[in-house]
Amino acid sequence: MIFRNGKKYFTLSEANALIPSLEAAFGRIHLHKAEFDELYQKLSKEGFPDQQALLSEKLRLPSHLAEARDRMRELVDLINAEIGKIHETGGLVKGIEMGLVDFYSRRGTQDILLCWQYGEREIRHFHGTNEGFSGRRPLDGARQDQSNLN
Repeated sequence: MIFRNGKKYFTLSEANALIPSLEAAFGRIHLHKAEFDELYQKLSKEGFPDQQALLSEKLRLPSHLAEARDRMRELVDLINAEIGKIHETGGLVKGIEMGLVDFYSRRGTQDILLCWQYGEREIRHFHGTNEGFSGRRPLDGARQDQSNLN
């Protein structure tokens, strides 16, 4: 791994080595998100459809609904903690629903983002730094190794 301009740059093998921990983290994230969504649906049926207002300290709720709101806040904190751990490794979480993580790398002289999606056994795609998931292209068997990191 190389640091450049305050960013961590990964070889393909370095980024792929993180996949087991990413799989575990997104497994937890998705469980927390499913519980959050279930509680949100419950509160939404009680007449509280606005998530931001619902999670606000200012909104007074009956005790049984306040407990659900408190749990939702805990779940948000748990999800954010998992995302924070991924960011500490140098991975950039781009979406929790699809489980998207990018890693800075180099392809020749260009900065690229190696692009991993939850469920993929290895990184097989990349995109430019100004592109998103829709710009994903296959690595075409090209290996990002240390020699590509300038």
